[in-house]
Amino acid sequence: MSKCRKTPVQQLASPASFSPDILADIFELFAKNFSYGKPLNNEWQLPDPSEIFTCDHTELNAFLDLKNSLNEVKNLLSDKKLDEWHEHTAFTNKAGKIISHVRKSVNAELCTQAWCKFHEILCSFPLIPQEA
Repeated sequence: MSKCRKTPVQQLASPASFSPDILADIFELFAKNFSYGKPLNNEWQLPDPSEIFTCDHTELNAFLDLKNSLNEVKNLLSDKKLDEWHEHTAFTNKAGKIISHVRKSVNAELCTQAWCKFHEILCSFPLIPQEA
């Protein structure tokens, strides 16, 4: 088993416990915002369905090489114990603690990283009127 002590979900870190540099980094990461506006000349139109997928299939060697390289690396993991590997990846995934906390605090049935991101988007941008 791992000798790393796992922090219980109930223990919340106080912002005062972090250095100003860390707090500035956190604020900068969460303040990222991108705005897109539809061009006036309607450049963002989907192509006509009769025009897409009309070419023959082409394999791109650069992507095939990357795929083979990835598979070689993945094959190096086959001798690892699965439970230790899951523990390692869970420990290195910083979002995992957030997802676990959200799952327990709001009793979300299917709480995934994608669900959390979707919820963040809904809360951050005026996509849905308040009265809806």
